[in-house]
Amino acid sequence: MSEADKNTQEQRPKNSKWATASVYSALVGLALILLSELSYKPLLEDLGFDSYIVYELLLGVGLVLIIFGFAAGIIGLRCIKASNGNLMGTGLAILGIIISSIPIAFSIYAAYIFYVAVGKNI
Repeated sequence: MSEADKNTQEQRPKNSKWATASVYSALVGLALILLSELSYKPLLEDLGFDSYIVYELLLGVGLVLIIFGFAAGIIGLRCIKASNGNLMGTGLAILGIIISSIPIAFSIYAAYIFYVAVGKNI
């Protein structure tokens, strides 16, 4: 390789690690939330697991990863903007924010429905 090729490779922008972490954590969090909702209760009970504990654990870890994915996407966008072209991955950061926003919006909607249902019965 010539010196010009080495210099060209060194100057190529890299993906932001925050943007990549945003997408991965959002996807894993979404998978855990879906797995908690789709977990087969009798199978877990036959294996000796308390299905409620497994449900709460999967849901809790999934929500934490979703919130982290949202925050990492925002941090990734800020880092990419501040890098002046040295970092790329704007699409990954936006995708992580969008994937994370879906369960967050659904949780807010479900909390509102629960609030309305309980508020009418009091």
